[in-house]
Amino acid sequence: MVLCKLISSLYPEEQAPVKKIQASTMAFRQMEQISQFLKTTEGYDVNTTDIFQTVDLREGKNMAKSKENFSDNQFQEGKNVIGLQMGTNRGASQAGMTGYGMPCQIL
Repeated sequence: MVLCKLISSLYPEEQAPVKKIQASTMAFRQMEQISQFLKTTEGYDVNTTDIFQTVDLREGKNMAKSKENFSDNQFQEGKNVIGLQMGTNRGASQAGMTGYGMPCQIL
C-alpha cells in the first residue's frame, strides 16, 4: 500500500496509476497492487533487473541484491555473452529434412 500511495502521489489524482489502494489480507490483491507499482516504475526508466520481483516483496525474501564491483571492461564483455535463455543451436541439423511443400510418404 505504501509503495502504491508513493507512486500515485507523483500523478494528479485523476491520473493515478493505481486506482484502488486498499488494505487486504488476500495474497492476490496484495500482489496485484505490487504489480501495478512495478509496472508504473517502468515509466521512470527503472530497469526490471534493478527492482524486486512481486513474489519476493510479498513473501519478504531475496530483497537484498548484492552488487558486485565489476570493471568497465568486465561490463563490456558481459554485453557480448548470450545467456542460455536465448537458446542454443548446438546439435541442430537439417539432415533428413525434405523440401517444403513435398508430400509426406507413408509406407
